Amino acid sequence: MAMIAENFYRYGFDLFRPQINWAGDSPGYVGTEFPLVPFLAALFYIPFGVHETIGRAISLFFATISFPVFYLLVKQFFGRRAAFIALGFYLISPLNIYYTRTFQPESAMIFFSIAMLYFFVRWLEGESKRDFIWAVIFANLAFLVKIPSLILAIPLFYLAWCRYRTALFYEKTLWLFVGLILPLPLLWYSHAFSLAYANYPYNMFGDKEWALRRTLNTLVMGEFYKIVGLNIVTVVLTPIGFLMALGGFLIPVSFKGGMGLFHIWMIAIFLYMLIGAWGNMTFDYYQLPLIPPATALIGRFGTFMQSMNLLPPMILIGLLLLTGYFSFTYVKPYYYPQDQVYLETGRGVDRLTPHDALIIAVDEGNPALLYYSRRKGWHFPEEHGIGWGNFTDGESAIRNLEALRQRGGAYLVIPSRFFWVLTHLEDFGVYLDRLYQRLVDDPSYMIYDLREESRDHNGEKKLLAAPARR
Repeated sequence: MAMIAENFYRYGFDLFRPQINWAGDSPGYVGTEFPLVPFLAALFYIPFGVHETIGRAISLFFATISFPVFYLLVKQFFGRRAAFIALGFYLISPLNIYYTRTFQPESAMIFFSIAMLYFFVRWLEGESKRDFIWAVIFANLAFLVKIPSLILAIPLFYLAWCRYRTALFYEKTLWLFVGLILPLPLLWYSHAFSLAYANYPYNMFGDKEWALRRTLNTLVMGEFYKIVGLNIVTVVLTPIGFLMALGGFLIPVSFKGGMGLFHIWMIAIFLYMLIGAWGNMTFDYYQLPLIPPATALIGRFGTFMQSMNLLPPMILIGLLLLTGYFSFTYVKPYYYPQDQVYLETGRGVDRLTPHDALIIAVDEGNPALLYYSRRKGWHFPEEHGIGWGNFTDGESAIRNLEALRQRGGAYLVIPSRFFWVLTHLEDFGVYLDRLYQRLVDDPSYMIYDLREESRDHNGEKKLLAAPARR
């Protein structure tokens, strides 16, 4: 997201052609969900310059305005006390604390989703044109910003069924609602897929996470249920929140009048987790959409237990404080420096190489190195235009390197994490040291100069008195 935002800022605010840096000498157009968050960040770069803090602030803004809307939605069904309890647990979810402050569109998606449901409920009850318009606007934004939001068609249908029963199929305003919320997302994703597969590196964000074969293969793996289940009990809800949400789900509720909204919402999210099984196993932020309905049911559980005189206010406050302690414990590891070597390597490349140089990055497909180097280039080894491939043998690595060098690759960058490549593929390491000069031989990273001018007329590397040091 930060890379796309910076490219909007540097190469023109073309909202319909988001660009990444790992396409080498190509423009790097990719298919993405509607890039609202990076585009907003790029607009703020104009007065303030390029800072990731801006993207984080945008996420935090969307999270903050989601709080009152979430409170009002829960209050609509379960009352004020349940809404306060739900909001308290919503605020201290470990996953919510971390990902509402990252440069990602998840906060925007969750706000738009909650607002869509809230105004849809209000419209069904009062048939206000203003609520109808807001529901349409937020539905479009939710579906555009993150395509998994389409799963919320299930709770929308449930709410409409509660209001109209079988007559909903003849209700013209509902058909108007559907006609107003589907065309824009369909047009955008048609454009995104077309853009992705017409331009190198032929990448549509998320297409592999949702591939049917990968989903089916993941679902038969016990590892999927173990990882996702453990996430829900720990970083999503904490053990106390999980037990309370489970209790809220099991408390009998009349599904008339929309009272079962949060049950249906949770079921829809679990279905989404199964559809995107591999993504949910790999990326924990895929479970963020579970937090609103789960914490709403926590609020329901809290008020139900209080009505039975089984949960005095002081015990409830104690449970909230204990959940806060669990949350602090679970969220703390997220703030340990990760991939620090990419940050150091990227800054070194930015300092030591020309600004227009194309680099070849041994980075396991992680865009951080290219982003912090402020350079365009390729992941290495490059494979079929989709980035990181596998190191099979030295000969194939040499062929891949030379193909990228012919396309303009000027420097090979190897972070310390991948120094093993030079010894594991011994002939590749020998080839590099024979032909190319090490511009930097640092404990954190190496940079090989691949340019023709770094070699003598025999094709061997030029000998320097000593290698350049950082």
